[in-house]
Amino acid sequence: VAETTSLPLLFTLPDLLYATLTGPGAMTFTAAGPEQVNGRATTKYNGTGSVARLASNPIFALALPNAQGDLSGPLWVDTGGNFLVAGDLMINLTAPQTGTARLRLDVTQVGQVGPISVPR
Repeated sequence: VAETTSLPLLFTLPDLLYATLTGPGAMTFTAAGPEQVNGRATTKYNGTGSVARLASNPIFALALPNAQGDLSGPLWVDTGGNFLVAGDLMINLTAPQTGTARLRLDVTQVGQVGPISVPR
């Protein structure tokens, strides 16, 4: 067993999702005011965008090749740390198949991870 310098995708998903959704052209967000979410002071942003524009991220491009449709929903961003605290997005696909999906993400226990060591 060896230590790794990068965490599995699950642990980087909030940053990956935040960077992709807020990247140029992916979604348009409008501030909707302050809210307490998951015990954190946040600013709520309502957003709308295009599924096809997520293809700027290589992981989403592989997962959603030729996808068309729209996405919408709010994100909550920590007011002090500028990181994603929660998201509640609705994805409406029109191609290559029709369908809907909802993605809910909650970040909790920020900064409360104990020491992690490699098993011996």
